[in-house]
Amino acid sequence: MIGTLFQGIIFIVGVLGNVMVVIVVLRSRSMRTPTNCYLVSLALADTMVLLASVPNEIISYYLLGDRWIWGPFGCALFIFLQYLGINASSLSIAAFTVERYIAICHPMLAHKLCTVRRAKRIIMYVWMFATTYCAPWLFLTKTERIHYLWIDQEVYTCKFKLNREFYKGYYLTDIVLFYLLPLLISCILYALIARILYHSNDMIISTKTTSTVSTPMSNVHNQQQQIPSTTTTKQQQQQQQESPSNSNQLNQSINHHHNTTTTTTMMIGANSKKSSSSHDSSRVQ
Repeated sequence: MIGTLFQGIIFIVGVLGNVMVVIVVLRSRSMRTPTNCYLVSLALADTMVLLASVPNEIISYYLLGDRWIWGPFGCALFIFLQYLGINASSLSIAAFTVERYIAICHPMLAHKLCTVRRAKRIIMYVWMFATTYCAPWLFLTKTERIHYLWIDQEVYTCKFKLNREFYKGYYLTDIVLFYLLPLLISCILYALIARILYHSNDMIISTKTTSTVSTPMSNVHNQQQQIPSTTTTKQQQQQQQESPSNSNQLNQSINHHHNTTTTTTMMIGANSKKSSSSHDSSRVQ
């Protein structure tokens, strides 16, 4: 009962969350980016896995007690959709990782390669390859009747059609193509992304440190340039203050000289008058 409840919660939350992602990206034009295209593909693949596995698991095995009620076609279809969703999800994650690597580590190249049109084309190829690869599962399953002594009804179960030894190569190819190879690609590319981000962070820190050091030096240089200008300004102010006093002294000296000259002229005129009057008096005598 607890397992059924837990699977039901996972099913509801997973389906609603993935459907909301698809609706938001499709309805909002600003959300149609290459990255979100891969996220939509991943959401569709996860939704497919949930729809093909959880309801059948709850109904056929928990509620009905290990009974297959969907027939031979349902047996082939459910298994096909499960493997298709898993493989498409793995390839979508790998394609998303490659796109992120190009966008972060090669931004100039990303303008040509990381486009919405190219992302849609890659997603189409991913689903075509996954569908072609998983198509044999439509012919590798069957339903088989189970005989229970205490049950009179016909009970069927979904099983593999061939011997299990035949599926080992298929499963090994699955592990290499859809697990080990995408995992290796993701680890390598994310390590390169981490290295690029680490070095770019160091460059930002060094740039900030250089600017912080250069700012006080520029302030000191500006202060050194301002000191002579301040001294010159003070000298000009002193000269301007001294210039009126100098002009006043010059005016005073000019006035003094003028007054002296006038006095001298007046004294000469007076003496000349005296001499002329004395000369006239001598002539009269």
